[in-house]
Amino acid sequence: MQDLFTLVASVPGGEFAWKLSMFIVVLSVLVFVHEWGHYIAARSVGIAIEVFSIGFGREIWGFNDKRGTRWKVSLIPLGGYVRMMGDTPEAEAKLSAAEREKSFFSKNVYARMWVVVAGPLVNFVFAAMILAGLMMYGEQRILPVVGEVMEESAAAEAGLQTGDRVVSLAGEQLGDWTAMSAVIEVNGGKTIPAVVLRDGTEITLNVTPKSIETRNVFGESKTIGILGVRSAQPPETILVQHGVLEASWMGITKTYDYTAMTLKAIGRMITGAMPAEIGGPLSIGDMAGESAKYGFYSLCLFAAIISINLGLINLFPVPMLDGGHLVFFSIEAIMGRPVHERIQEIGYRIGFGLVVMLMVFATWKDINKFFIVKDDQPAVQEEQAPVKE
Repeated sequence: MQDLFTLVASVPGGEFAWKLSMFIVVLSVLVFVHEWGHYIAARSVGIAIEVFSIGFGREIWGFNDKRGTRWKVSLIPLGGYVRMMGDTPEAEAKLSAAEREKSFFSKNVYARMWVVVAGPLVNFVFAAMILAGLMMYGEQRILPVVGEVMEESAAAEAGLQTGDRVVSLAGEQLGDWTAMSAVIEVNGGKTIPAVVLRDGTEITLNVTPKSIETRNVFGESKTIGILGVRSAQPPETILVQHGVLEASWMGITKTYDYTAMTLKAIGRMITGAMPAEIGGPLSIGDMAGESAKYGFYSLCLFAAIISINLGLINLFPVPMLDGGHLVFFSIEAIMGRPVHERIQEIGYRIGFGLVVMLMVFATWKDINKFFIVKDDQPAVQEEQAPVKE
């Protein structure tokens, strides 16, 4: 895939075409997965499906299956939908008696809740499957090999040298760079033994990681230890493959971790504890293209994360989204009758306004990021530094 990117990027406009195509591919797959969840759940409770569309607007290509469902690809690749028979009270009123038996609102409230929640649920399942597949294929890990020692750093004071392979720290065996980072972070200001492999011989050094105050991805202040080394460039890596059961469990736990991390970030953005980092279509397209540039593994990991985000967003209790429908249906289940149509209409209008505002904000952030260069910032950013500890 890297070779393909190099070939495409070599022609004028090639990089833009690459990012656009990767954006369309990733989004279309994830939208299909989400809508397929609604489709399968609706079918499971006897609801007829009239249309299954990837994209909005004018139909580009499509066909009818034997059940009468129109499967189609539409012009605007920014979402999709499943239209069920009688999915609104107005549509329900126009149906014949036989058709009403297969309509959305003919089913009890719990069946309708199942249909609504199935879309986001399948997004989470799909993400877990991708992550499990990646773990079975092989988890790429950076080996703890020193590529560069910073001047006046804890590593320099301890005598670490370029090319040293750190075997253990504080008595803990190190399999990769991440494990080394974890030990260093919790031992700031403490002198710990380090066993390194140098020219085929193991030697023991005493290192004292320096304590520094920093902020994590959520903007929270924390004190960590830092050694002052960078990894080799390109880094030395190994591929660690996992069995089916272990990989499946890792896929589930990683999906949970990404979900929890996303929810925490959203919570801190709402409270103002960290800046609102929201990406619109341009940002997602840019990230999709960058991920694909580094290979299929990277693109799949990106797709898994976006699938989790898509599932989460749709579960927000905002009318127009799946979560908003769940709120109305939950009230109906408790009260024993549907929420008044006028209240639902007002809710949907408010929800539509919120969604539009969010889209406008995200698009503005994209425009500001990609097209507006501020006077106090250089137009060309420095290349990102290699992995450092």
